[in-house]
Amino acid sequence: CFKVYPFDLEAHPTPILPDVSVDLDLTFCDVDGSGDEIVDITTNEPTFLALQDPAFTYIISYHEMLVDAQTIGGPQIPTPDAYLMAVGTQTIYYRILFDDGSECFKVGSFDITLGALPVINPPTAPLEECDDDTDEVAIFDLTEIQNDLTLGDPLLNVDYYESQAAIDAGDPPISDPENYANISNPQLIEIIITTLEGCETQTQLTIRVLPLPTPDSVTPDPIVVCDDDFDGFFTFDLTPTMD
Repeated sequence: CFKVYPFDLEAHPTPILPDVSVDLDLTFCDVDGSGDEIVDITTNEPTFLALQDPAFTYIISYHEMLVDAQTIGGPQIPTPDAYLMAVGTQTIYYRILFDDGSECFKVGSFDITLGALPVINPPTAPLEECDDDTDEVAIFDLTEIQNDLTLGDPLLNVDYYESQAAIDAGDPPISDPENYANISNPQLIEIIITTLEGCETQTQLTIRVLPLPTPDSVTPDPIVVCDDDFDGFFTFDLTPTMD
């Protein structure tokens, strides 16, 4: 004896996560040096949605804890496009949920980093060289200031530019800052210092070519003194020849 009962079978698409080779990590900079920053952690969404079936809709949520991402209705970041984070690195968990009332979802993660700006000691004195051929051009070693500038931090990258206009135009930095010939006198060199996270700050250095001193063409009068002890020696005051 038996009885047949009908029932429905429903198949829902399972969201697809990006391949592990896809770099989803995000890096931001603490632009005001306050120690925290409001950042947008949703910039990966086009990558997530491009993998899904466009005939369906999906809900993407962001979470600070893995267990929250794995729990439908669990806590989530309320404003992921304006997320307040402190300097450092943390893991964000995201959930892609098939939007049909089912609980078909996949959970992935990526790291977000907020980097601090470089700590530097901006140059206060100009870098000067002598003009030995009166053309107002000299060879400068711009890196002379680098150790003081970076406070000895070897992890900072330092690039030197001929002008702000060169930076604005996207020109490359000075290729050989240890042997740089100035293009004007004085000249303002723009310097960009960058951390490993890509956070940068900018400062300036004045370089100046100084003329050689030109002595008076008039030969000064001889200084004559009497050797009153007949030893052939006397202490002379040479300062009158400087007038």
